Amino acid sequence: MAEYRIQGFSYHLKKDTDLSWLNAFGKIFSVFDQTGSGCIGFGMEKDGHRFFMKIAGADTEEAELTPAQSISLLEAAVEKYEALAHPCLIGIEDAFLKNELFAVMFEWAEGSCLFDHWNFELYNNDPSLISPRTRFEQLPSEKKLAVCRGIISFLKNCTQKGYVPVDFYDSSIIYDFETDQFRFCDIDLFEKYPIVNQAGESWWGTKRLKAPEEHIAGSVIDEQTAVFNASALSMDLLSHYDKTKMKKRYAKGYFIPVPEELFLLSEPVRSVLLKGCSYQKAERYRTMQELEDAFLASILKIA
Repeated sequence: MAEYRIQGFSYHLKKDTDLSWLNAFGKIFSVFDQTGSGCIGFGMEKDGHRFFMKIAGADTEEAELTPAQSISLLEAAVEKYEALAHPCLIGIEDAFLKNELFAVMFEWAEGSCLFDHWNFELYNNDPSLISPRTRFEQLPSEKKLAVCRGIISFLKNCTQKGYVPVDFYDSSIIYDFETDQFRFCDIDLFEKYPIVNQAGESWWGTKRLKAPEEHIAGSVIDEQTAVFNASALSMDLLSHYDKTKMKKRYAKGYFIPVPEELFLLSEPVRSVLLKGCSYQKAERYRTMQELEDAFLASILKIA
């Protein structure tokens, strides 16, 4: 793998790709090149306006797709962002072809990714560094609940428009600890439902939060999968996982409901989320609307 530089920033790609055309769009202030999608991203600014430039086809070091597949995926994603517009979802400002690449200009969201895996080694090497996830865990309950309400509202909006989330987890959440604002990003893999899992265990998503049907080839992915995703992610964000429990989840390779002693809120909220992320579909809420109604009612009980 080779290292390249632009405007003083380094990035890694499998092959040399001309990105000099970015200079016309403004000043780069951050680079995101550790992606499995094959897309490379740049935080940019011009005339005081910040935006995120996402480029497919450059073939990142950790790409799990070919450049052609990466381009096809990002091109299809443009329609999804437009169809699933929501106050919590970042918007698109422009999309265009450039040479052999496809680029999308997204709104810039200030804040930190709640699952910034590219920094994990830094945290391990320097205990004084506090990860965004740890900072989030230390927030007052009402601020964390606001994010969970946003997750449920957004996924309800998606299912009402015929889409089911795919590969949506804490890595898709950007939280601004200065303003307590948050936005969702990276919905490129969302699909119209119902669909059948043709990939088995390789279905997109983090194993620690996927629904059982997202592990099994031939299983139907539908609105109750979205219910599971929203419930599991919300439970994860409202819990404390020590290193032992986290390692167990990764070792098992599937979602494990958090025990009561590690859940940071009261039992009514946990009970709702447990039902939502039941391994058996028949035991879950049938719709995102049912989940939202139950979740909001449970919050009132602890107010």
